[in-house]
Amino acid sequence: MVIISGKTFHLGEQVQPKIGHKILLQRDGRLAFLDENEIVYSYEIVISEKSNNCIQIMKVTLITLLAICASIFTGCTTPVAIDPLTGQEQIAEYRAGFFYAPIDAPIGEIFKKAIREIDDLGYFRTGELHKDTAISIYCRKVGDDKITVRISQQTDPEVAEQSEIRIRVGNLGNLAESQVIYARIRDAL
Repeated sequence: MVIISGKTFHLGEQVQPKIGHKILLQRDGRLAFLDENEIVYSYEIVISEKSNNCIQIMKVTLITLLAICASIFTGCTTPVAIDPLTGQEQIAEYRAGFFYAPIDAPIGEIFKKAIREIDDLGYFRTGELHKDTAISIYCRKVGDDKITVRISQQTDPEVAEQSEIRIRVGNLGNLAESQVIYARIRDAL
């Protein structure tokens, strides 16, 4: 496909029907035309400086947008104090819309307390997914925001009795509501 004076032409197509020039081939920045007498004309293609600058601007814009998207999707990590009154040095993280926090109990016990507390908060449980090392609880709140609570066993042998809970409220996350859910579950243990 070749664009000449804003019009698109394909190989073998007539460029000037009155004269009979057809595009023969395009190679190495050169165009070859074949006229009605089977004479081949060769022209060198030149990209204007304006076109070249436009391409460079498009590349820079695309790279900038990709960098911004990458930084948004990876998100920032916000440390959140879990219980500053007791002086415990446990810190939760809020990263890319998910609230991550350690909890000192086996996942089965956390699951039982979590479903009770979720029901007490007035959320409507829509499902559960049980796996070997993790349990996920899915529910909805008023306004049809999806809430996901995932309880997983730590893989580190030093903290084998400690689990991790991951909470997400809505599509983009809600730190305040995630903290409320976590506090209710932790207090019930």
